[in-house]
Amino acid sequence: MKARTAALVLAAFVAPVGCGHGNEANEANVQAPPPSVVVQTVRRQTVPISEDFEGTFGAIESVQVRARVEGTLESAPFKEGDLVRKGDLIFRIQDNEYVAALRSAQAALAQAHGNTVARQAALTRANLTVARNRPLAADKAIPQKDLDNAIQNAEIAKGDVLVARAQIASAQAAIENAQINVGYTTVYAPVTGLIGFLNYDVGNVVGGPGNDVLDTITAIDPIKVTFALDEPTYLALSRNRTDPNVAALRDQDLQIILANDKVYAYPGRIYAFSPTVDPKTGTITVEAHVPNPDGLLRPGGFARVRVVIENRPDAVLVPQTAVTKSQGVDTVYVVDSKNEVVLRSVTLGPQYKQYFVVQSGLNAGDRVIVEGTQKVQPGVKVAVKSG
Repeated sequence: MKARTAALVLAAFVAPVGCGHGNEANEANVQAPPPSVVVQTVRRQTVPISEDFEGTFGAIESVQVRARVEGTLESAPFKEGDLVRKGDLIFRIQDNEYVAALRSAQAALAQAHGNTVARQAALTRANLTVARNRPLAADKAIPQKDLDNAIQNAEIAKGDVLVARAQIASAQAAIENAQINVGYTTVYAPVTGLIGFLNYDVGNVVGGPGNDVLDTITAIDPIKVTFALDEPTYLALSRNRTDPNVAALRDQDLQIILANDKVYAYPGRIYAFSPTVDPKTGTITVEAHVPNPDGLLRPGGFARVRVVIENRPDAVLVPQTAVTKSQGVDTVYVVDSKNEVVLRSVTLGPQYKQYFVVQSGLNAGDRVIVEGTQKVQPGVKVAVKSG
């Protein structure tokens, strides 16, 4: 009886130990699932190949605003550095003396008109006297001397009328000049653009012989961008190009890449080429005009001008997210038909949107990993998801 009890106790301790070894063996036999990756298929496509050129923004038009008459600067109703539009009032000069000169000229004109009426009446009377005396003198009813005096008086009256009319013309000219001077006391923006800092504060006397510059307005819409184009590219894109699939430079919409690497919303168009090639650099200066309705672009800023230099047919494209660089070598992870990972070295060409043009190392139809590269290594099986 004691022997049987001891055997049962031993069995109770041995059984759990045996069960524990069985669970560890089962867990060891379970394999981890393959890592999940996202792939994209390499494809062929005819793509435009572009090249960037360093450019500088500049104003197409810059206007110096001057005081055309001398006087005290009364107001400057604008904020320095703001955008002013053509026709906006930007300066007002005290106009008291010019308004007074206008009124004086207007009074002189009224006086000249009155004088002309009187002179014309005198001429009419003189002509009537001549007409009355002429037959009387012919009939010897009056002395010939009376007729001669009447004729002389009529000629004098005619001269007086001509002088009075000249006085009217002079008074009218004086009025026009006075009106111009009064108009010059209010200065309006001649163009739409950014107005600079004031050269004279309100209260200063401006104008006069020096005709000093009050301020400068810089037109910015459109704005120009100037860049240097190398001679071979210029010749390739000239009017006599041989590739009908590549637009001539004048016909292209040029992309503008700003200093923050963002693509500007509005494309530029070629406006002019320099007439000569710079012999020191072998480049041609090109000017393009770019819409700037929001005033974002400012003269003096830098940008890159992207020019399409060719259309490459059947280019092999790989997503940029698939490419990794290690020790100066560009590589991609390719998933083969067995869903195993293969590491490939590639030679890359230019960029096209979110892709690289592949010169060697990949073929159309290859599946490349674009997400999950950090979880794989060559020879590992993966679970594939299409991107």
